[in-house]
Amino acid sequence: LVHHCSKVCNFADRQKALRCDVMLPAEDGQAQQALSQDNPDAPYHVRKGIDLQGTCAVCDGDTVVIKIVDIRTGEFCGNQFIQPDFTKKFTPQLQRDGAGAYIGPETDVLYATEGWADAVIVHRATGKQALFALDADNIPKNVAILRDIGRNVIVAADNDAKGIAAAKASGAPYVIPQGLKDWWDVFDNGGLEAVADQLQNTSIIPRMQLFDHVLDINLEPPRWLI
Repeated sequence: LVHHCSKVCNFADRQKALRCDVMLPAEDGQAQQALSQDNPDAPYHVRKGIDLQGTCAVCDGDTVVIKIVDIRTGEFCGNQFIQPDFTKKFTPQLQRDGAGAYIGPETDVLYATEGWADAVIVHRATGKQALFALDADNIPKNVAILRDIGRNVIVAADNDAKGIAAAKASGAPYVIPQGLKDWWDVFDNGGLEAVADQLQNTSIIPRMQLFDHVLDINLEPPRWLI
């Protein structure tokens, strides 16, 4: 375990940071309450029930800091900061195109998600590498880059209009959680096994459609211009 602090960091501050990362047990009942998932002052990852190990994120005080890299080179690009109230901010002027955060080592299949918590859950449910693509708008761009460098990508989309549209626009196979908004919700309702089951059973592979069936064509009388 390595813990970094400033020169003025005292022993109490170090203990607080380690408890924030769930590396030390709670000191007493009050400290345990501070780490409760139901406590609005608990760090984001605690409220989400996520262990930070292997997630490209650390806890700085009560803020989760996620390392963002260039998905082609691995070069550091910036951070996302998530507050206990779920407020999310990126490093100012972060170049999002081609940026994201990988969860887990490279595998034969890579799942791309909108959110960091979704990427962590999908990785832990499948054992496959996942990519936190920063947001829905960034998914088609990142998927195009990943496919250009030879990665086999499946989009684990959010179950809303924006998420589904982004998944379809990516041109990659995609999976939508059934009856819930995102993959963390599936985990919260049924655990990692439920996530793995849905990812296996609900894949949708978009196919290029060159022609319409004649019965699907809406034939209308011509509208004359002259």
